[in-house]
Parts: sequence; C-alpha cells; structure tokens
Amino acid sequence: MSEFYIPDKKSILFVLHEKIGTVGGTGLLNMDIIDNLPDEYNAFILTSDGEDFELWWFNDNLEKIANYKISFKTNFSVIDNDDNFISLGNFDKLFSNDDLAIIYEEILSKLRI
Repeated sequence: MSEFYIPDKKSILFVLHEKIGTVGGTGLLNMDIIDNLPDEYNAFILTSDGEDFELWWFNDNLEKIANYKISFKTNFSVIDNDDNFISLGNFDKLFSNDDLAIIYEEILSKLRI
C-alpha cells in the first residue's frame, strides 16, 4: 500500500458510509470534490458496507488498492430497540473493535495521512 504514497503530494482520506458505485448523493458529491482537488493532493477513499472495507486511490481514475473483511459483534440495525441502546456505560463495548483499529493504523501510517 505504501507504493501509493507520493512524497511531494499531501495525502487525504475521505471516509464514506457507502460503497463506491452505490448510486447516491454522498458518493457523487465526494467524487465531485475529489475530482476538483488541486494537483498537490493524493486522494484516497475508504468505504464500508458493514461487512468489509474497501480502500480506493484516485489518480484520474478510481483504483481499489485494498479490501478488508470485518465483522462487528454488535448488530447496529437493532441498536434502537428496547433492549439495545447506547449509553456511556456500553459505548466502548459496542463501538470498540481491535481489528478495525489495526486497519485504520495501517492505512494512516502507510499512506502518511
């Protein structure tokens, strides 16, 4: 992954909640922003569907440069039901994920973001 780091450019990471290719305003708006960044930036996009993370590099075209499978212990689709709520007491348990921390650390360090 470090081969995508360009020393004379500033690396920037966009983190999106929807995958590349999903038709929606978030992806389209971010692509407009990324496409119009000054040449001094090296743009990366991290997306997820909750089951895997995809890391993309933008250099005139999008290129997928990494894919990570991830699983969460918490079923976030039922988080608002009676027995499933977020509080200060359970926030760390629900949202802490060691695998995810390792992925973020790898991306941020290798791309020097």
